[in-house]
Amino acid sequence: MPLSTEDLIKILESCLSYNALMPKFKQALSSSETWGSKWYQTQIQTMLENL
Repeated sequence: MPLSTEDLIKILESCLSYNALMPKFKQALSSSETWGSKWYQTQIQTMLENL
């Protein structure tokens, strides 16, 4: 999964457990969006904003 250093920092700062984060990542990976940059914006960036 493509994550920037800033993305990783946000994830670590959220202090969420593995069990809390894993469903969020699974949801992002199961998206039907096939356009890479659009997928990143709609799935990953949205997920990170809601941590």
